[in-house]
Order: sequence, then C-alpha cells, then structure tokens
Amino acid sequence: MSFEEIELPEEEVEQPEIKNDEFSHLEVSRMEFDVKAYDAMCLGRVSYMKAKGMMGLMNMESLIINPFEIDVPLFSLDLIKVLGKYTLCMEMYDTLANENRKEDAFNAIKKEYDHFEDFVTKERWYDAIRYRSSMAKKFKKKDLDTLTELIDRYFEIYLDQCKDARLCDRDMKKHKADQYRDGLLENGGPAVDTFLKAWGKEKTKRFFEEVLFG
Repeated sequence: MSFEEIELPEEEVEQPEIKNDEFSHLEVSRMEFDVKAYDAMCLGRVSYMKAKGMMGLMNMESLIINPFEIDVPLFSLDLIKVLGKYTLCMEMYDTLANENRKEDAFNAIKKEYDHFEDFVTKERWYDAIRYRSSMAKKFKKKDLDTLTELIDRYFEIYLDQCKDARLCDRDMKKHKADQYRDGLLENGGPAVDTFLKAWGKEKTKRFFEEVLFG
C-alpha cells in the first residue's frame, strides 16, 4: 500500500477480504482504481483504494476506517501525488454514538506542521461534523520524510484512541456512520462527485454500501 517513495500506514487485518468482484478494479473518468475492503474486529469497515491517471502522472491512495463496535470517529486519509507534488488530507468525522470529540492530541500535532501550505477546500455540507483537528496540507518531494512522519504520528494517535475506546451500541453507531455515508450520496463531495457523474446514484450507492463504508 504505497507510492514509490512513501508508505501509508497499514494495519494487520486478520479478517478475510470482502468479496468485491464488481468493484475491485474500476476505470472511472480516465482514472484506474484498485479497491480492497475488510471487516476488521473493532475497526469496522476498513477500505483501501489506489488510483492512477494522466498516464501515470497522477497517483492517489485512500484509506477509510469506519468503526461500528467502538465509539471513535470515522477516519479518512487521502494522499495525492501530481508531478512530484503531494497533497495530504487526514480527516475525522463525528460519527460518535455517545462520546465527546477528543481532539487535543491531534491539534498539538497539527500545530507543529502549521508552517506547511494548507490545501484549501470550499465549504461543504459536512463541515459541521468534520473534526477541527483534521488536516489538509501540501508538500514537495523534499518534504517526504516529514510527510511520512506526520502520517505515522497522526495515525498512531487515532489507533491509540481505538485501543482505549469504549464498546458501544452497534446499531446506534452504524446509524451515525450511515448518516455521513448517505449524506455524501445526497449532497456530494470531492471524491463521490466523480463516481456520481460517471455511474449515477444507484451504482455509487452500492459501491459505498457494499465496499467503501459498509
């Protein structure tokens, strides 16, 4: 699960990979996607998507962790490389059943890397539930060691919170997670818009429900 120069965090997933014949390899809007998904104990639905386009000049990797049994937020990581320039987005969404947001540790790391250029996104419907400690930054090839360090540190905090998290009512937690997933289908977003335009809502909905988000 890596670009040539950098590796995203990869957790051991003991559960079998979800059967995903229809959506395992996709060609959408001149991009090729390879998709894998797992139902991991406590971490819920874990999906990984790798894409390339522009004759190999653009590469993207995405990781989604959508817990159902423990009360931690949905985690999303996107790493995009275009012509030697990198964009990193690490976001969490409030899909909590009972817990309050725990952002202090993430905010502390975010402050350390504040000198890197922000990747500015327009206002979206989900801004109210996106953690303020989420990050979207731009990096250059010379910053790869720093980029790797940032991913490792941020992701480690998330995993630590997963280890310490309380068990919760699965139906309640799944309902909150589904609200975010279904909100993407109804209101759009940077990633979902590509699939909605190419496939329409019905097929995109199956992709989201059966593979990416569970």
